[in-house]
Amino acid sequence: MTTRYPFRATVVAVAVMVGCWLLWRYPALPGSDDALYLARGVTHFDVLSFAPNFPGYPGLIWLARFFAPWSQTPFQALMAVSLVLTLTSAILAGAIYRRLTGDEEGAFFLSLLLLLDPLWSEVALSGLSDGPGLCLLLAAWLAALYRRPALAGALWGLALCVRPSYGVLALVLAGAILHRASARRFVIPAALVGLVALLFVWSANGVAYFLEGWRFFIGHFTIWGDAVGERGQGVSWFSAFSRAGVSGPLWGLMLISGLIATPSLYRRRPAMRPWLLLTVVAVLWCALAQNPRHLRHLIPVIALGWGLFISAGFQSIRQRERRAILTLLVTIQGIHYASVSLKGSTLPPIQQAIRWLGHHSSPPAQLVSHHAPDLLRQQLPGYGIIDGYYSGDAELAMRDGALRLTSTRPHPETSVNLCTHFPARLPGDTPLWLIRRHKACH
Repeated sequence: MTTRYPFRATVVAVAVMVGCWLLWRYPALPGSDDALYLARGVTHFDVLSFAPNFPGYPGLIWLARFFAPWSQTPFQALMAVSLVLTLTSAILAGAIYRRLTGDEEGAFFLSLLLLLDPLWSEVALSGLSDGPGLCLLLAAWLAALYRRPALAGALWGLALCVRPSYGVLALVLAGAILHRASARRFVIPAALVGLVALLFVWSANGVAYFLEGWRFFIGHFTIWGDAVGERGQGVSWFSAFSRAGVSGPLWGLMLISGLIATPSLYRRRPAMRPWLLLTVVAVLWCALAQNPRHLRHLIPVIALGWGLFISAGFQSIRQRERRAILTLLVTIQGIHYASVSLKGSTLPPIQQAIRWLGHHSSPPAQLVSHHAPDLLRQQLPGYGIIDGYYSGDAELAMRDGALRLTSTRPHPETSVNLCTHFPARLPGDTPLWLIRRHKACH
C-alpha cells in the first residue's frame, strides 16, 4: 500500500492542479454553435429548436442541470460537467490499465500523459459531450472489472445518453463486459436509463424527434460531417495531426508503436485483448465516420492508444529503460502543455473574433462565416450573419464588401485583405482569419 499510494495521490493532485489552472485562466464562454445549443438545452430542452441539436444529449443536459444552481450561466454548468469528467477520464484510464495488468507504474504514466495533453484541457473547456461520454464509458468498464454489473450497466446507459456517437465503442465494451458478467444485472439498469432518456426526449418532441434524427444522420454523412466519403480537399486526419503541435508526432509515435507490437501483446496478455479491440474500433470509427476538423474526436483513440503503447511497446526492454523513456515523454508533454497554455489566448477563436468585431468594425455590416453562425448572430446582433455553407449568398455578400471569417490562411498574392488573425487557444481549436475582398477592413 505504501508503494502504491504516492502514484495515485500524485495523479489526483495533477488532475486537481490542471483543473484549477483551467478555471483560473480561461473564461467560461462557448466556442462553437454546438456549445451554444447545449447551453440552451440546460434551460429549455427542445431538439427541434436546436436546444440542443440532435441527438439531444439528454444525459449531459441532466448533469448540467445538476450543476446549474451553482453556476451563473448555463454554459458554466456545462463546462463544470465537461471539466470534471474529462479530467476524471484520465484517472479512470489509468485505473483500468492497472486493474487489467497490475502495472501500477504504467498506469501512473498513462494518466499523466493524458492529463498533460493540451487536447485534454481543450476538451474539458469545450462544454461538449466528448470528455463526459468517455469518462462514463471508462467508469462502466471499471465497475465491471470490480464485479459491479448493475452499476456498470447504469453507467454504460448514461454514457450513451451523454454521447450517443460513442455507440460503436459502447457496443464493443458491452460485449467485453457481458463475456464475464451477468447479462440480466447489466442489461436491466442500462435499459432503464435508456427508457428514461427516451421518455425525456419524447415528452419534448414526440415522433418529430425521430424525423429530425433521420435528417441529421443523412446530413452528417453527406453534407456537414466530413465523413470519409465526403471530405473536401485538405481535410484529413493527417492534416489534423499536423495542427496539434508537439502532440501530433507523439500521437503518431504512440499509435504506430502500439499497433506494431499488438500481435505479441495479444498472445502474452489475454487480459488486454478488450483494450486492444476497443483501440482498433476507435481508430476505425474516427478514420471513417468522424470529422478531422475537430481534434476532440480523437480522445478515445489517444486514451486507449497510450495504454496500448505502454503495455505493448516495452516488452523487450528493462524496467529502468522503460521508466526513463516514459519520463521523457511525460516531460516533453508537460513542457508543451506549459508553452501553449501560457502564451496562447484565453478565449476561443470565435470569441476573439466577436470581441474584435465589437470594437473595430461598425455595424450594420455583413459577415460570412462557416464557423458558429448562430453564436455570431446571438452575440453580434448588429451584423447580418450569412452562413458560409450557402455559397451563393456568401459569394454575393463578399462581392458587396462583406467581411469573412475563415479557417484557411489567405494567400498573400490574392486580392483579399487580411484584417486580423485569431489564434487557437489550445490544440483542438480551429484558428480563424478575418478577411475582406478588394476593400479595406475598417
